[in-house]
Amino acid sequence: MKSLKILTFIYFFVVNISVYGQYTALDTFNYTKNNLLSVKTLLIPTALTVYGFASLSNESIRQVDFDVRNQINSKKMYKIDDYLIYLPMAADIGLTFGGYKSKHNYKEKAALYFMSTTLNAVLVYPVKALTSRARPDESDLRSFPSGHTSNAFVGAEYFWQEYKTRSKWLAASGYVVAATTGYFRLQNNKHWFSDVLTGAGIGMLSTKVCYWLFPMVKKIVKPNQYYTVFPSVCQNYMAANLIYYIK
Repeated sequence: MKSLKILTFIYFFVVNISVYGQYTALDTFNYTKNNLLSVKTLLIPTALTVYGFASLSNESIRQVDFDVRNQINSKKMYKIDDYLIYLPMAADIGLTFGGYKSKHNYKEKAALYFMSTTLNAVLVYPVKALTSRARPDESDLRSFPSGHTSNAFVGAEYFWQEYKTRSKWLAASGYVVAATTGYFRLQNNKHWFSDVLTGAGIGMLSTKVCYWLFPMVKKIVKPNQYYTVFPSVCQNYMAANLIYYIK
């Protein structure tokens, strides 16, 4: 019963107010083509991120982490959170092949998703190394923020951006999946509550920034120019490599 209350709180705090904030911004800007960043669109993810960083020094906020951990974690491990982070992208691929129109074509969407996940990784993984917070299960010192949750909310925000003009309910479903991912990170005793909220905020911010930058990127990359982007993963770092060709 207590776990159910915690889960309900997470959905209310992360899903409902995120969608509400998005609706308000959409009404205000009337789906402008420039997809401008505004205070209203940034308010929720910024608040989530600030809350998480405050937990690093505020004992009262940190106590919430311990209270939630005591109520929600389980000895039984669930692997579903390893797969939920890819569900919005899988759904988008299915909708695209099914002929359901989205905001961008498939090449642009691939670029946007890559940009968003790359920016998210650049923001999340150095913070993990710098903060060195122990996970609740004490398996390592890379708890803050939650990488699974940030990636899940990258996908959720991506799904929202692509389908909000077609169906708000369909677009918002990505947030439900992302919040569920965060919940299982808590239940699996892999993250603290503030880790999950920070991951959610960073994931949404990463995607919002990339959608804002994308029109400028399109102007730089001309039709007669080609580029290839591929990742490099080594023991101590991750990088994105860009090969640029001019006709």
